[in-house]
Amino acid sequence: MGDYLTALLYDNKAIELNSTNTAYYYRGEIKVHLQMYNDAINDYTKVIDLASDSNIMPFAYNGRGLCKKELGLFEEALVDYNKSIGINPHIALFYRNRGDLKQSLHICKAIFGDVNNAPKTTKKDSKANNNNMDICKKDTHLLQEALMDYNTAVELDPTCYFTYMHRGSFYESREMYELAIKDYDKATELAPECIDSYYARGILLCSIGKYELGIEDFNKCIEIEPTSGLFYFLRGRAKSSLQQYNSAIEDFSTAITKNPNAKEYYIQRAYAYSQIQNYEEAIIDYNTVLNKDPMDAYTYCDRGKTKELAKMYNEALDDYNIALKLDPNDALAYFNRGTLYKILGKYDTTKDDFRHAYSKCLDNEDLKQLAINNLKELKTQN
Repeated sequence: MGDYLTALLYDNKAIELNSTNTAYYYRGEIKVHLQMYNDAINDYTKVIDLASDSNIMPFAYNGRGLCKKELGLFEEALVDYNKSIGINPHIALFYRNRGDLKQSLHICKAIFGDVNNAPKTTKKDSKANNNNMDICKKDTHLLQEALMDYNTAVELDPTCYFTYMHRGSFYESREMYELAIKDYDKATELAPECIDSYYARGILLCSIGKYELGIEDFNKCIEIEPTSGLFYFLRGRAKSSLQQYNSAIEDFSTAITKNPNAKEYYIQRAYAYSQIQNYEEAIIDYNTVLNKDPMDAYTYCDRGKTKELAKMYNEALDDYNIALKLDPNDALAYFNRGTLYKILGKYDTTKDDFRHAYSKCLDNEDLKQLAINNLKELKTQN
């Protein structure tokens, strides 16, 4: 930040002495780094208005388009990107940026129906949003155009690491995982010391159940950036998915030493402790989380389950009650409390909780089925 501010001061002075379009352009670039997008737009517009250097003008349109995209002015940004490509159709960067924009346009239309509606939409519009999503699943022309732009960018500059990363992200968002991995592979080949490609590929591999390969990528991330707790955390989470709980706990502990304020690190370590029946340490971690965030309903529910497993039934019940007080729509908390009441032989209350769990399950079909199965079992016992 300090370097950019210093550069901005120098550019301001340069423009005072000689207001060339080159000086305005570079000041615009500095302002982009400082996230001063409206001011940057003014400088890029000045470059375009001066129009004395045809070589720099398409870059000014590209820069202005980037700023407008960041400000949510997607349609105006598209006009600028089209201008930059119209003036110079041989720059890979322009196509990559336009590809990114078209993805954003598609998502915006999927959520809001119209780009211009985006700031006005509220949670009450969720039904309309779902309808828009259904329409956009069929209307994929923007995504097809985005992919064409990424492909053109690769053709123009097949050695650009960033383009493979962007296209890989595009493929991943479309659930075209093998193609995404292929692009991330190419990115790591082109820039073996850049951490982003290992990170992105590791996340993707774990999301499709290839945890061993994901761990290899997180190993590389740790090698490149050993001071970051994030990569130890991600590796620990992958190990936990492989039921390598003791090794996972070591990674979570290292992550915590590097970032003791990240509550998710404690939550994941608590889960790993509970899986090896070290309930005491799990509860300590959950306590730490709740000291940091006493309104975290989900952690009360998790701590309650751990206490239930430790046969601390009264304390577990207290945690479930607090969880439901904080979030009365938490289906899992109802289900867990129902299982506890079942252990305690309070069958009428158990049924009520399983019914609540069933009615409040929106997307968790597994939990809904468990609630049904438990209700059927209680019915046959009666």
